[in-house]
Amino acid sequence: MSTGKVLLVGTVSNVASVLENELKRVLSALTYFSEVDVFLVESDSSDSTLQTLNSLSKTIPNFSYVTLGTLSPDIPNRIERLRYCRNTYVNHIRGEYSKKNLSYVIVADLDGMNSKISEIGVSSCFQDEIVWDACFSNQLGGYSDIYALRCKDWQDGDCFAELHNKRTAFMNESNKHFFFKNLRSLLNRNKIRKSTIYSKMRRIPKSLPWIQVDSAFGGFGIYKSAIFFDHNYDSWDRTGALVSEHVDLHLKIPDSKLYINPALINAYWNTYNVNRFILIRYTRFLIRKSSIIRKILKLMASNSYR
Repeated sequence: MSTGKVLLVGTVSNVASVLENELKRVLSALTYFSEVDVFLVESDSSDSTLQTLNSLSKTIPNFSYVTLGTLSPDIPNRIERLRYCRNTYVNHIRGEYSKKNLSYVIVADLDGMNSKISEIGVSSCFQDEIVWDACFSNQLGGYSDIYALRCKDWQDGDCFAELHNKRTAFMNESNKHFFFKNLRSLLNRNKIRKSTIYSKMRRIPKSLPWIQVDSAFGGFGIYKSAIFFDHNYDSWDRTGALVSEHVDLHLKIPDSKLYINPALINAYWNTYNVNRFILIRYTRFLIRKSSIIRKILKLMASNSYR
């Protein structure tokens, strides 16, 4: 067991159906630490997330939260909202703690991304001789958080900027062949997303050595607390390019020692890495496009409870 206080933080929105179980699972994994506080930042929920948070605050020791209300009218971009919410827990850290009395900050997604997190995985971060500033989780079905990833010869830049550029280049070319435009667009959309995102969701066996990165996340990260006293999620790019808020934090850390720990498993499959399979991608595409399929699935679900 590690001594010293740690703080679990995260942002939540519309997670009423999963929050309690997810939080308890993460806290169970954190029994490796002797003392754990929890601070969550809520915004833009249209379900009963606030009621769930209020209930949890009465049953979980050292649990607190803040709600920022509806941010979307003033901050319509999702990444910018996340940046604002994450900076709220950074301000909380700086206001309520000091570098001396807070050993680690654990950042976790609590929307179903940590179904396999465990104390064994957490303790593996402290049983290696590697000196680190932060270490991040692994998903055995394929590392899924390509947007937050920066690693030489794996993901050097922004995957969505690359996706946009490839799509634009393809559409400019396809405009010269109008008759085949729609058909070629359908056939190439999957090819482009596979090359820029899904092919990079590498499966990392838990026995492999740690992987040094410039940025990562994957739904669960353990940080030396000093990072949040010295840095926040504000954009570091003066050109105004929009990237993951995790990238903005990590690239500001001088001489950073950031790693993916293959043994820190927080999931096998999740809503992102299952998209590596073409059948899943096309099924989701058809569901999004077909109101008839959605109605059939809704009817089947309702009949299953009768």
